[in-house]
Amino acid sequence: MKKVVLISPPNDFAGNTNVVRFTTPLAPPLGILALGSYLATHNVPVELIDVQMDFGFGLTRDAEKVVCQRVAAYLCDQAEEIAWIGISQISNSGSGIILAQEIHAALAQIPIVFGGYFPSSNYRTLLKRYPFITAIVRGDGEAAALRISQSLDQGRSFLASSTPNLVWIDHQGELEISHAEPMDVSELPNLDFRLLRNLERYQTIDLMTSRGCPFKCNYCLEDSMRPYAEFSPDWVTRQIDQLVAELPGRPVYIWDPIFGVNRQRTEKICQAIKRPRFTYAVESRVDVMTPDLVPTLREAGVEMIFLGIESASPSTLVRMNKVRSEAGAEKYIHQAMDVLRSCFENQLTPVMGLMLGFPGDDESDYRATLAFIQQVGRIHDQVMHKRGVATGFIPFSFYSKVYDGTRLAQHVEREYPAAILRTEPFIGERTVLSPSPGVDLDVTRRYQNEITRQGAYTPLALERLRCYGAFSMEAFLAAHPELIDKGGVIVLGDSLLRYPREFGVASAFMDYDKSKDISSQRDLPNGRGEEEIV
Repeated sequence: MKKVVLISPPNDFAGNTNVVRFTTPLAPPLGILALGSYLATHNVPVELIDVQMDFGFGLTRDAEKVVCQRVAAYLCDQAEEIAWIGISQISNSGSGIILAQEIHAALAQIPIVFGGYFPSSNYRTLLKRYPFITAIVRGDGEAAALRISQSLDQGRSFLASSTPNLVWIDHQGELEISHAEPMDVSELPNLDFRLLRNLERYQTIDLMTSRGCPFKCNYCLEDSMRPYAEFSPDWVTRQIDQLVAELPGRPVYIWDPIFGVNRQRTEKICQAIKRPRFTYAVESRVDVMTPDLVPTLREAGVEMIFLGIESASPSTLVRMNKVRSEAGAEKYIHQAMDVLRSCFENQLTPVMGLMLGFPGDDESDYRATLAFIQQVGRIHDQVMHKRGVATGFIPFSFYSKVYDGTRLAQHVEREYPAAILRTEPFIGERTVLSPSPGVDLDVTRRYQNEITRQGAYTPLALERLRCYGAFSMEAFLAAHPELIDKGGVIVLGDSLLRYPREFGVASAFMDYDKSKDISSQRDLPNGRGEEEIV
């Protein structure tokens, strides 16, 4: 049987002005790692390529193309051994498209299949616009990947209804969609990190303890991706045992959007991850996490928790379908305060995600979120003075985007006709320029800046943020220009482990106009020079 090459494209450092300022720690790509591990256990030869770690990345489109050409040349040297190529894309960056185009130009006979959140939501556009994409897998990809490999090995086309979760264009130009088949996670093996080429170079290790989400927030793609499914505590235990043997002491980020939803299961997982030299960050919702569960997390080694609070306005929370009623929103906000207080009391640093400019927002909604963050600051200071530990907290406020494939995208024009949206050069994405009359980008930016400034950026909080959350690739490369080769390609090697990584507060001020290609680069605010809101 010929092998499968699974590729994770680089972050969109060339096209997205925010990504280079606000870079998440580089970790093994879970998409191709999960697929590769599953195929390997079914005796399918597989090779994983994490482009930004194995070949490098560029800060310009020209340099990015050089990287893609290097990957294509590498694959050309082994063309006879390759059955098909899979490209996994989480976000709507252009890097995967450019990579697929270069590979197709060099290896036109080899099928290229896309998968991940972005292709699952934008399969129609991608297949119509880019004919070099043979097919797209929507949602879970393991069963489809195995069927594709088996079909090709038997000399049959995999473009058939027997391949689950597949979308393709037939010979008549019509879109064909096969049956949906969510994966039974009990059938999945543990992630085999040994499949990676440069495992020792990663800053952190990502781990999933569930897939999907049972909540129905209307702005989120998770609802259309796959149903919610939990990995068993035994699976988590085996995975941690493997990390202890192969990557001792590496910080771990646990991706589970509702970590803590099942108290008994959560306590078992906390027992499984409680190991010497291992520390963790997790994510959750404030209406799932309870204050009395926070000490259990801290005892297990959790140091940071990401909470997608999104807003402290009852009206906005209802419009997001984050809660069902304004009474439910008031309960949500009250529990958020209790959870945050418990974080401070147990020396666990919270990072809060906030969305500004959600369709229908007015300035009173912004004021509610600002007042909430100011209250969080007062609680933090009270606990700090009482206990003597400045745990810190970090609020990140983002401009609202509307993504194709979400419930919000289906109804935004009808439900919020006064909102002004702009279609972006990034496929399937629109930016909310004005959520309601009288609230423009200048208003949104002022509140974003003021909310961000309210954070407690203590040394401990910044240390944990650099470890689990974000650093500035822009600042890192400015300090180490020797990492850029003659082709303009950044070859990191093990530099992210050898050199310090900085994250200044200015990096937290996200730009609404993230495209490098169309935006005029404005200066980032520093200090309190811009207008403050009182």
